[in-house]
Amino acid sequence: MKLAESGTLADLMASGKGRLDQREASSMLADIANAVQYAHDRGVLHRDLKPHNILLDERGQAMVGDFGLARWEGQESTMSVTLLALGTPEYAAPELALGRAPSAAADIYSLGAVFYHTLAGHPPYRGANPAGTLTLAVEGRVEPLTQHGIAEDLWQVCRKCLEPDPTDRYNTASELELDLRSWLAGAAVSVRRLSPTEKLRRVVRRNPMVTALSLTTALALVLALAAVVVADRRVLGYERERGQMAGRLAEERLHTARLAQVELLLSSRRAGQRTRALEIVRESWHRKPEPGLRELAVRALALGDFVQREGPTVLPRRFSLPPGTTEAMSRSSQRRARLLPLMTTETWCKS
Repeated sequence: MKLAESGTLADLMASGKGRLDQREASSMLADIANAVQYAHDRGVLHRDLKPHNILLDERGQAMVGDFGLARWEGQESTMSVTLLALGTPEYAAPELALGRAPSAAADIYSLGAVFYHTLAGHPPYRGANPAGTLTLAVEGRVEPLTQHGIAEDLWQVCRKCLEPDPTDRYNTASELELDLRSWLAGAAVSVRRLSPTEKLRRVVRRNPMVTALSLTTALALVLALAAVVVADRRVLGYERERGQMAGRLAEERLHTARLAQVELLLSSRRAGQRTRALEIVRESWHRKPEPGLRELAVRALALGDFVQREGPTVLPRRFSLPPGTTEAMSRSSQRRARLLPLMTTETWCKS
């Protein structure tokens, strides 16, 4: 077995600024991923990958050591309890805290946690105690590496390793190695920034009960708001209809009053009343045309308009006597002339 003359990855970070350069960290993690894939291909799970278990030779070449917690893939164990006892939950996959059996995806999560530590200078999750740290890992709320000046592609690679759901991580350690070496070569990586839809899908899948409660509450609020809007529209409709009915009633009353006024004018037999009656009939016709107005118009047209002249004599305008005729009329004729306004329309028509 080779001698790790340069100590561990934890010693290297402690001797410097607490973190490594982006290219140095990416190259080192690619070598570690290659070694982990070698173990996975032979059915071995490391289960305790952390900076203290990454050994360095005299050239700085990274090697994976301390397989004391290693198990064959599929073998039952009390991994979560062991991690809590050893005090290394910062690099443990969140599904282990839920009692699930360890898998290759758990080692890939640990690789992502180590990678995050080398780039940020601290583990991705730091709780008040081991149980609190595992709870944070289950929730999946991690500070983006871009806030530490790390390249977006490297952050997306690290994020994919740290996904709370094992199915969202890299399928194998070799896929992680390939993305890291692609970034070192200046090529594109396979991971892309999550779309809002994908983020929502993962939140729903991660928190089904909270999501169901939120959706139920939102649906209830929407239904309540819809009920308020519908009720408000109905009230407005009733108010509008009542206003329209009041307007129609007022218009009907005005129309009736105008008809009564026309009847009064036609029966008054005063001078100028026929013209006024026709004007009212015309205005009423524009507002509400009906057969009764036509009958009133015919009556008004058939009735002569009366003119008041000096003296007691009142004659219809169309039957006005020529100038000088009044003086020549006898007293009996003048008496008959005074009775003319009392005659009906039919009498005028017969004469």
